[in-house]
Amino acid sequence: MMVRSRLCSIVQSIVSVQARIRLRLRGVRLPMEAGGWSIGYDDALLLERELDRFAQRTRISVLEFGSGLSTFVILSKLEASFTGSYRFLSVEGDGRWHKKMRQQVGEAYPSIGPGFELLEVGYVCEEGMQTFDLTRVRNAIEGGGFDLILVDAPPDTNGEDVRLNLCLAARSMLNPKGVLMLHDTNRINELNAFQKIQEGFAMSQRIETQKGMGIFRFPGRPAGHG
Repeated sequence: MMVRSRLCSIVQSIVSVQARIRLRLRGVRLPMEAGGWSIGYDDALLLERELDRFAQRTRISVLEFGSGLSTFVILSKLEASFTGSYRFLSVEGDGRWHKKMRQQVGEAYPSIGPGFELLEVGYVCEEGMQTFDLTRVRNAIEGGGFDLILVDAPPDTNGEDVRLNLCLAARSMLNPKGVLMLHDTNRINELNAFQKIQEGFAMSQRIETQKGMGIFRFPGRPAGHG
């Protein structure tokens, strides 16, 4: 078992290095140190493709729950491909990881524009589950909605339905024709969350990437809006 676990760890490290090299070749600006990230290369390409759908907009707004590799993928795309203005809010609950991300973003983007914000909100316990403090998130949003929301945190170890509840909360933060993306749908808890909220969206699909990605779209105003 130990040998097998070690081999799996080596394979994952090789895949991670390959993904970083391929992303750099695509123009994604990454810091030198790049450990602890979960989104793979194919997930990153899918995220870029979704952002391309908004390329003709004069303004785009993006929200992600869980800072990491996706933060750099989104930033690179927004900086390189959008001629209009953007707002990108990256929400993190882990204080130490948030501090590390601030340092790494500063290294990769020393002159980042005012539309980007790394927000540490901490975790709260709701119904026995550790999740983001959504009150602080909503206060930061100040009533504005988002065109694309990526849910890639908290870890599913914080509770079986933690990402399900976060997706349901994120639904009310979407703009008309907005897109919600749920990462890690190859894991059972995230897969369950994907299946449970499918009926609340006009269109949903699960795409087989390295770790699985669920995508939800609204043709008009999302549920819960008058």
